[in-house]
Amino acid sequence: MNEPDVDSQPVANPMVPSSPDTPGQSVALLASSWTGPLPPPDILQEYDAVIPGAANRILVLAENLRQHNIGMAKAASEREDKALSLVGKTLSGDASRSKIGLWLGFVLALVGMGIAAWLVSTGKTGFGLAFLFTPLAGLAGVFVYGTQARNAERRRNSANQPDE
Repeated sequence: MNEPDVDSQPVANPMVPSSPDTPGQSVALLASSWTGPLPPPDILQEYDAVIPGAANRILVLAENLRQHNIGMAKAASEREDKALSLVGKTLSGDASRSKIGLWLGFVLALVGMGIAAWLVSTGKTGFGLAFLFTPLAGLAGVFVYGTQARNAERRRNSANQPDE
């Protein structure tokens, strides 16, 4: 599980002079390391020998750390779920407002064309043409503006998205 990496090769100490008069002087260095929240069992026994109950305290600490990490992961997941739910509601609200806008624009265009047809039939051709082209120009302007706004938003979103 948590295997220590032990390097027990002796290392010569550069501070201790080596000369023919003092042969064989060297210093041994032992290093060990481990990954994870718990040291290997033999290290735990050494802690317990120095401070009685230390091994149990280390185990409790590791268990508490694990529970904390699980709680943080759950909280992050719940926040992400709420954010996705909010985005879904926003998108469905935007879609319904868009449909309402389309229908109102259609009704407005029909009313304008109807008034234009009535004006032309009563001999007021100039006013009739004005009533015909004004709503059409307005609808064309809204269409062009909306298309440009969507394209600009897509460019902003694609610039903010990290490459996968």
